[in-house]
Amino acid sequence: MSRGNVAFLITSFPNYSETFIIDQINYLIDQGFQVTIFAKTLNKEVQLTENITRNKLLDKLVLYSQPVQMPPAIGKRIMAAMRILFSGHSQRSLLCNTCNPFRFGRKAFSLHYIFLLNNLKKYIGRPFDVAHAHFGQNGKLLFDMQQLKLLKAKRTIVSFHGSDLHFHDAAYYKKLFRSGYRFTVNSNYMARKLEHMGAQKAEVIPMAVNDMFLKVGTHSKNENIFTIITIARLIPVKGIINGLKAVQKLKEEGIAIQYYIIGDGSLHESLTNWTVDHGMAGMVHFLGSQTHEEIVEYLKKADVFILPGITTEEGAQEAQGLVVQEAQAMYLPVIVTDAGGMREGMIHEKTGFVVKQHDVEELAGRIKQLFLDKELRKQMGAAGHDFVKQNYSSQKLMSKLVEEVYL
Repeated sequence: MSRGNVAFLITSFPNYSETFIIDQINYLIDQGFQVTIFAKTLNKEVQLTENITRNKLLDKLVLYSQPVQMPPAIGKRIMAAMRILFSGHSQRSLLCNTCNPFRFGRKAFSLHYIFLLNNLKKYIGRPFDVAHAHFGQNGKLLFDMQQLKLLKAKRTIVSFHGSDLHFHDAAYYKKLFRSGYRFTVNSNYMARKLEHMGAQKAEVIPMAVNDMFLKVGTHSKNENIFTIITIARLIPVKGIINGLKAVQKLKEEGIAIQYYIIGDGSLHESLTNWTVDHGMAGMVHFLGSQTHEEIVEYLKKADVFILPGITTEEGAQEAQGLVVQEAQAMYLPVIVTDAGGMREGMIHEKTGFVVKQHDVEELAGRIKQLFLDKELRKQMGAAGHDFVKQNYSSQKLMSKLVEEVYL
């Protein structure tokens, strides 16, 4: 017997950088919920791993940009929209309402919602128990969709993750904050930011750690190689350059380190070039995007995890940094900065260290401290595993989402 019918609204599915959404969907299905995933695009570059295939998630995917795509050229777009309007569509009046700029702003002039409504016409008026949008931009879209009788639900939830608040102001979310929806965030830092922008209340439910990280157990390291690892998109907010500079300082002190960087992004070329220019190509390894399973194998080989995040010129900061909890789950001491909400997801001087952002000297010093003290690494690793098990397990956080937000 189904516990309820849940609609997810996301941008692209599936994504390596959003495996927490996949984990959330799998948990709900395992608990007896019916799930439909609405996304703009299908990401064909992602390897279909077990967490995607075991519940046949792609069979639950509905692309709202298909089958009739919106032409980029305005003339062709108008002609295509006219064909939809005069095709005997049963919701012609609703289609015409999508052109009202007082309700839908620029989207009305772009004719975007005519195509969206046409592509999702089988879902017009179909009720869901829960509609859940991930990222604020999709929350705004969900608000408009519900005005068009799409994805109507008894409860509507919008989860903010960080970038969705950093690059938009309060005016952008004005209607959404007045909608009566429930909002979730992944850290107290994010809750304060959201409420400062005008949301009445935000519930803090961090993203949960996939059980595979907690089940790996302790594992032996190569005693002859000291390895640090960063898992992050290669974008400014992650502060990867400061990790490289810290490793450079340790190299100058004669400390042999291998540095693995998992992830891809806009800074890949510049970071790679910096590494080569500073004679570090043999000790720094850019590994690109990896699956959960591949990440686990690299974490097994590592001694320390670092995430040297920063506050960008635009004010962006790391919201939670789920990889910090994943690393701790696998018995790794972690070093993070005081930017954003990362420090909330570890215990300073017990499971790792918090250093000042941009302070390369302090970062290098903490890495060196862990390099020299194997017993400290072991103690912090064990404490980190217990901390994550108690506070970030899927069972604990997913059940909180269901019991306190969904039901």
